Amino acid sequence: MSLLEHRATAPVGDSSAGRPSPLEWILCLYLPFLAVVALTFAATPDDAFITLRFAANLVHGYGLAFNRGVHVQGFTSPLDLVVAVVAYLLPGGFTLLKMKIASLIFGLLAIREAGMTLFGIAIPRWASRVGCLTVALCPVIGFASGNALETTLEMWLLMAVARRLVVTDWRRSIGGLAGISFAAVLARPDAIAPLACMALAGLLIERQESILHRVSWFAGALLAVVVTVAAELAYFGSALPNTYYAKDLPLGRALRYGATYLDSLLQPVGYIGQQLNVVTLLEALLLLAGTWAVCTRFARCGYLLAIIVGQALFVLKSGGDWMIGGRFLAPAAIPFIVLEVLGALVVADVSSRWLGPRAGRSPAMASAILLLATSIIPLNSVHTPAWEISGVDDKSLLASGQYPQLSALWAGLPSVLSCVAPGSTVATSEVGYLGFVRLDLRMLDLRGLTDSAIARSAPDSLKQPGGVDDPEWYESTSPVGAVLLRAKPSVIVEFEPSPEALALGGTYRLARTLVFDRGSVYIYVPVHAPGICPA
Repeated sequence: MSLLEHRATAPVGDSSAGRPSPLEWILCLYLPFLAVVALTFAATPDDAFITLRFAANLVHGYGLAFNRGVHVQGFTSPLDLVVAVVAYLLPGGFTLLKMKIASLIFGLLAIREAGMTLFGIAIPRWASRVGCLTVALCPVIGFASGNALETTLEMWLLMAVARRLVVTDWRRSIGGLAGISFAAVLARPDAIAPLACMALAGLLIERQESILHRVSWFAGALLAVVVTVAAELAYFGSALPNTYYAKDLPLGRALRYGATYLDSLLQPVGYIGQQLNVVTLLEALLLLAGTWAVCTRFARCGYLLAIIVGQALFVLKSGGDWMIGGRFLAPAAIPFIVLEVLGALVVADVSSRWLGPRAGRSPAMASAILLLATSIIPLNSVHTPAWEISGVDDKSLLASGQYPQLSALWAGLPSVLSCVAPGSTVATSEVGYLGFVRLDLRMLDLRGLTDSAIARSAPDSLKQPGGVDDPEWYESTSPVGAVLLRAKPSVIVEFEPSPEALALGGTYRLARTLVFDRGSVYIYVPVHAPGICPA
């Protein structure tokens, strides 16, 4: 019997690797993870402020509304809304920093689940340590742990379900497992895809149990779907968050975008257009070897493979995401790395059989180095370190966010529109920070994320991973233009495409052009209006 076979046949939860020592937790997980977070912490989108505006309106008695009196679900995660309410109620301001710290806490909880899984599987201690280091150094996880969104919340809850299924006797706490799966769906509705794939995997893995008992824990996820759909239909009149309709790409285009996005899981800095290379191919081979190990020796790790499959299906349907860091890859990142660790063990085992135990150590060492390299090498392209943040207030965090053109625009818009009268309607594609700072304005979201009229009326050809993108919004016959004419906003703020002297059939004129960072912003007002906020 080979070393790998001996490890694989050990009882569940009875790992020869043993429990990690406090020093291993610190050196293999927490310190390297915090170092990567420090290298990525400045990457800050403004989307968290959309949820924060919902939270602020809820706290002030206006209900779950982006614009007071209009019930449209422009937030994706009910659990993240709870986090946003807490952040808003905590005294002292700095709401974005609080949301980023929440992301970091959930990230720490997620990598803790990864460490418990790696040390709980019956594999050699060196493999557990290398796996923990690879997880801790993964830029996808680092970016997600500072983006102030629900990404790490979902990642933590999915790994909490997986760890219990893989390395513990889950039958002793079915209720608790069902509760965690319930929470995972509340963290993101699309978590139902990896959870469903895990339930299907359980039908094969738990063959000694009755069929209903094999997937009994999945009842929590199904209950969450029923509860959220019923609540959303009752309150918002829609079965899904409005964001899903605004980003509902045609299947063919979604598959193309999604395939490109998934490729970045093999190059884990995220969706930044890297090219296929030798390291990518070698990493893919480790994944294939790990999948073979699951099918032949580590059956319980099939739950981890199921998360990867489920998340991949979601990415292929959605087309991925526009943000720096590949946040839609984060829920699959830890399972992906664990399978690569198993693949490295397969390489070591096969090499030792062919070359002898001594010679077989070299391929094992090479596999370990390759695993670490897949996380370390992409850090070379990360240029969002925490020490480049100019301050920790909301505006400074956004301005330092290093999103080309957008960071400066997000931070600067409230000042530019400071003279707009309360109660006025402002139309823009960037409603996050401006909408949160100016709760007294009605915001018309040209991306359709918080506006159902644009999300539902725009044809699929205008939908992108970031929402509706109508390059001819200034035409009165365009889908977005028609909504603008009905809404009659006091101000329209756009930065794409080239400016038009007159827009929407001559009812609006270009009043001001501003330069932010590397791009220009165009401000339109009704044709007979005097102007907008003189400089």
